[in-house]
Amino acid sequence: VVAGIGNAFFRPAVLAGLPNLVGERHLAGANALLQLVEWVTTAAGPLAGGAIVAASGPNLAYWVNAGTFLFSALLVLRIPARLLQSERPVGRGHWHDLAEGLRVVRASQALCAVLIVWSMVMFAGGVVNVAEVFLAKKSYDAGDFGFGVLWAATGIGLFLPPIGVGFFIACGIANIPGDRATGAMMPYVYMMCVGLLIVILVPWVTLVVPRLLRLG
Repeated sequence: VVAGIGNAFFRPAVLAGLPNLVGERHLAGANALLQLVEWVTTAAGPLAGGAIVAASGPNLAYWVNAGTFLFSALLVLRIPARLLQSERPVGRGHWHDLAEGLRVVRASQALCAVLIVWSMVMFAGGVVNVAEVFLAKKSYDAGDFGFGVLWAATGIGLFLPPIGVGFFIACGIANIPGDRATGAMMPYVYMMCVGLLIVILVPWVTLVVPRLLRLG
């Protein structure tokens, strides 16, 4: 909960401050790099954490995690404060800006739909995050490292093309309309649907990889 609250403040600040840190010519590349690093670490972090917990227990994993936060804080401290804020105020206070944003959302059916759907997705994601622990440890009997592999697969799916964030970043950098690129990736989507159908009809195939990796 604490990490989620902190991220709610930190992430918007990072995205808002990025244009002040790089020139306009490099902004698209910087955004792409930021997203790529975020999703790569989302894939690699749980895998490393699961290996550490499986080998040495949770204490070492928490210390390593704390060390990464400390290293990040030291990097942030090296950024001059003037580069993380605009030269003049762009709002009239936090609560006033929040109320104004809510008024804008209420006035648009499209924004209301996005807010409702995104809130549902985030709520469901929280439920899935808790359930994945039992899925990995109880259903798959894969242990801590198996849970790390499961989370790593989630991270890989977030940045790999053609359906992850990498797809949208690539379209933005190449100035290619999304609908045009979508047509080229449809064969992959069809194959993915076939794979999902196989998993639904023959669920035991999901245990093949854990067994090959000696996780269950």
